Amino acid sequence: MRKDLNSENEIKIFILYLMNQINHGVNYDDIANMTYESGYVGYFDFAEIFAKLIGDKNIEECENNIYNITQRGKAIAENLEHLIPLAPKVKGIAAAARRLDLEKSGAVISHIIEEETDGNRFKCSIKDKNENREILNISLFIKDKITAEKISEKFKENPNAVYRGIYAMLTGDADFLF
Repeated sequence: MRKDLNSENEIKIFILYLMNQINHGVNYDDIANMTYESGYVGYFDFAEIFAKLIGDKNIEECENNIYNITQRGKAIAENLEHLIPLAPKVKGIAAAARRLDLEKSGAVISHIIEEETDGNRFKCSIKDKNENREILNISLFIKDKITAEKISEKFKENPNAVYRGIYAMLTGDADFLF
């Protein structure tokens, strides 16, 4: 176990925290890789503790090696996430976001260009599948229509990359992008 996650319980909470942030089913390899990439959980620790989380009914296996966090697991993650140090949480979320597939999560993705008197306004948003929470909401003024259309097309092609890029820039973690 790494220095910032000192106990099995902290690693359990960390794994549940990551799965709760993803908000959709995830395959074993992806959750394992997200956890390893954080740098705080080793391979053997992850395998052993993940199996215990399944046994404790905090995570359930669905089909095709896809796992979901249970209501019990969500409650643990939400009530105990404060026990996880900030550094592992930040690195874990960065690793999760690199693997985030907004379409797979059922996110509602929208974008529009609105003409204004002296230019154009590009607006885009990403909402979670229940539309209870906005993940991203941007309004950007662009002087010329061609640039606005190019921005709109790039967002449409890969909203995941736009989300990751904005997150990386705002957190100051350029490594996050790759």
